[in-house]
Amino acid sequence: MLYNVSSLVNGKQLSTVLPELFCLKGGVPVTAEKNVSEGYIVTRAADGKISIEHSDISTFILALGDVICGNIKEKEIVKIPISFRGLMLDCSRNAVPKVEYLKEVLTRLALMGLNHFCLYTEDTYEVADEPLIGYGRGKYTKLEIRELVEFCEGIGITMFPCIQVLGHLEQVLKYGKYYKYRDTERVLNACDEKTYGFIEKIISEAISPYKTDMIHLGMDECWGIGRGNAFKENTPIKPLEIYARHVARVAEICKKKGLRPIMWGDFVIGMSGEKEMDDHETRILPKYMIMNYWNYNHQEKQKYLDEIKKYKKLDYDPIVSPGLQNWGRYWVNQDMVEKTVKPCMEAVHELGIKRVLMTMWGDDGNENLFEGNYLSLSYFLSRCVKISPDDEFWKLKAMKICSVPVAKFAKFRDLDVLHRMPGLKKEYFKPTSKMLFYDDPLYGIVNRMFLNDKISDVYMKISKFYKNAEKTADRYSDLFRLASLYSSIISLKFRICMESRNAYASRKKLKLKSQLKELSRLEDKIEKFHKLYRKLWLRERKPFGLEVMDQRFGGMIARVRVMRETLKKYLDGKIGSIPEYELEYPEGFEFRDIQTYRQLSTRCLSLW
Repeated sequence: MLYNVSSLVNGKQLSTVLPELFCLKGGVPVTAEKNVSEGYIVTRAADGKISIEHSDISTFILALGDVICGNIKEKEIVKIPISFRGLMLDCSRNAVPKVEYLKEVLTRLALMGLNHFCLYTEDTYEVADEPLIGYGRGKYTKLEIRELVEFCEGIGITMFPCIQVLGHLEQVLKYGKYYKYRDTERVLNACDEKTYGFIEKIISEAISPYKTDMIHLGMDECWGIGRGNAFKENTPIKPLEIYARHVARVAEICKKKGLRPIMWGDFVIGMSGEKEMDDHETRILPKYMIMNYWNYNHQEKQKYLDEIKKYKKLDYDPIVSPGLQNWGRYWVNQDMVEKTVKPCMEAVHELGIKRVLMTMWGDDGNENLFEGNYLSLSYFLSRCVKISPDDEFWKLKAMKICSVPVAKFAKFRDLDVLHRMPGLKKEYFKPTSKMLFYDDPLYGIVNRMFLNDKISDVYMKISKFYKNAEKTADRYSDLFRLASLYSSIISLKFRICMESRNAYASRKKLKLKSQLKELSRLEDKIEKFHKLYRKLWLRERKPFGLEVMDQRFGGMIARVRVMRETLKKYLDGKIGSIPEYELEYPEGFEFRDIQTYRQLSTRCLSLW
């Protein structure tokens, strides 16, 4: 069904971005009137026309989304428990989304309830007279930001900048020009006066394209603060006091500019490797700084309650940030989304918190494509607009507004089969699909954790599922094809790796020879995956950062070729052994030792 939005101020905008939902001619007419102080009321006339009374643009757009989904009670005021329903999107780890793509994404999310949005930009924003900041990284120009800000205004979304003014600045501090501001390779020197002139400049530049006085300044995970260039001999190091005084100093800069600053609050409550701040240190912190509490792993409501109350005790009313479990992987972990977001949002509602900011990080290359996350985002936003939504509510939103085939998206959770890893030697260690995907076929570090190759069958079944799903997936056919290729690569490589190593150990050269053809098949699959992944990346994102993925896939192909050549030389008698197969598997590997591409690609990582 199409909805005629020709009478709306933002009607052309809606019909242009989502023509499958909105039109300017024909369809069901929709009118809007700002006529209530809170929430919205929907009325459907006898002739089918729909009128929406609302408190602001964001509630009108949300109401329109509920009309599309059929989730309405006519002539009854609908109140929304969370007033600040935000999303932070990481644009600092290779992937910088295109403005046009974001317009479509944000319109769909606004229909599901989103009304605040920020691009997490450590260095990927324009700073006047500082061409090295964000150089070659796809940084947003001020014109691009202004265009997106104007667009978001039309759909009821307030955009605000999200930068860093202490840690996470390795992409800036890597340049010799900025060494003078360094404490460590990734943290600014909070004990040097000239640092604050630089901070004032980047704050001014970051806020300039926006229409808000709100700015997120980061300041999380600033490990090593005070221990690098800021260190002075024979002087006690007080990292938390240095940190607190830095926060106060930066807050004064914002106050002078009439800005409302936000900061991640992990250092305040002892979440990032330092102990919790004491009374002396918390007294230094300014009360007009807005604290942003984040935790992405708790699965019990009480833990969220306990940590949020720590901020309340310090007289802060925090913004609360769960995580979408999309980082460091190709496919969102829906199981973990439900296990962590639900208790977090239950704590939010119980404590009367009104501001929530979902985070979508891009750790380890931002491999995760945005469009695979709509179902998880619907789950989160539904818990913002309703205290206890049933499953049908959030699934229907994803289906009607984002055209998501729910069962097929839900199947992504099976790609990380943490609950059923057949043949695993040590059940406490739960490898992820990404570990299996990048595992070197010759070394087989992750492969050696298994007693048999049953896991290969698991991924082959997933591959077949998505190959069939691709045929009727319409807009998501490429995404499902990618999932099918991803699963088949894992399945085939796992079997090749294990069978080759076993054949070598038992001197079964005929079995080893059969793997040569299989390795050619594996190379072909990786090349197809690479080609399709590039297509999907460039559909969503600027090209900058894609070279990182090209190098990863190119490296995978190169290692497959090396393995094939090594096996052939051994079979031809040109070499007498394969040293990689004769490695003893050591005890003691932990999850954190092999969870990233860099850790998986080699044991010989060069730090210099």
